[in-house]
Amino acid sequence: MLLVSVYTWAQETPKVEPPFWWTGMKVTELQLMVHAEGIAYTAPRIVYPGVQLTGVSKTGNPDYLFLDLRIGEDAVPGKFRIDFDRDEDVRYTYEYELNERENLSAERIGFGPEDVILLAMP
Repeated sequence: MLLVSVYTWAQETPKVEPPFWWTGMKVTELQLMVHAEGIAYTAPRIVYPGVQLTGVSKTGNPDYLFLDLRIGEDAVPGKFRIDFDRDEDVRYTYEYELNERENLSAERIGFGPEDVILLAMP
């Protein structure tokens, strides 16, 4: 029992960027950057309706991994697990969150030319 507790305690939680995303976005592709010791030696696995793992990219650094996801129109807001398996064991687990997009958020006007102040020098 103590051995299991020590193993669980020693397991590091990966750092994931961005830490959450939204459903209902116009662009359905999302790339996550994952950082944890030796994460590149694992195989990520996602099981969540509407979310598909479409690609995995490794860098020269074994502590980074990039996950390409497709967030489908049928994806619902909620939390899902990303498991990182190595040698048939779950090495890391991360709970990722999909939030609901606010109504009319696509109608917002962002940064534009009217927001720029021209500094003219003589």
